[in-house]
Amino acid sequence: MQVFRKPVASDSKSIEKLLGRVELSLQEDHLPPYFPYYTFDSNDFDGVYVYADRGKCVGLLCFSRTLDPIFSGKGRYRKQDDLLSTIPFKGEDIALLRFLCVDPMDRRKKKGTEMFNSLSSLLSKTTFFAPISRFNAPGIEFLKSLGFYMVSEGAEMDVPDRTGIIMAKPYVKQGICSCLLYTSPSPRDRTRSRM
Repeated sequence: MQVFRKPVASDSKSIEKLLGRVELSLQEDHLPPYFPYYTFDSNDFDGVYVYADRGKCVGLLCFSRTLDPIFSGKGRYRKQDDLLSTIPFKGEDIALLRFLCVDPMDRRKKKGTEMFNSLSSLLSKTTFFAPISRFNAPGIEFLKSLGFYMVSEGAEMDVPDRTGIIMAKPYVKQGICSCLLYTSPSPRDRTRSRM
């Protein structure tokens, strides 16, 4: 049985083993490491969720409710405002997806998608951001499959990795579109109406 939950102290070793397998897999695939964006702290589980399958930790997700982890230096508020101005943002909640990994043995089972959907159901009315290296093509494709798109080259981020980009998934209000769509008649339609 699969469970998306907050970790407990007894999960620390399982999480560290999972991160070791993921890091090894990234090296074998010649992909950049996660370290510029996330460092695991077994004493701080704030914003961390695990995906457990029959007691085994097969996925880990970490998010922040602020953009401060990637914009922490001088002028960070200007940088944040500049980023928010690139998307349809109406003041809803923000979640920075700092880290999402799945055990390499379970990658093809759509566990990453299940984890993100579980988080989305917990955080209603939220715009998501995700920093990622532009050289991590599989990670970028995964985020695109969730509805993310690139909004910044990431040069303004205050992280050691200068190859970073920022992807976003703006909050979209569910339900009927309230906008009025007007299309003018084509020349062919106008000709027909005159006959």
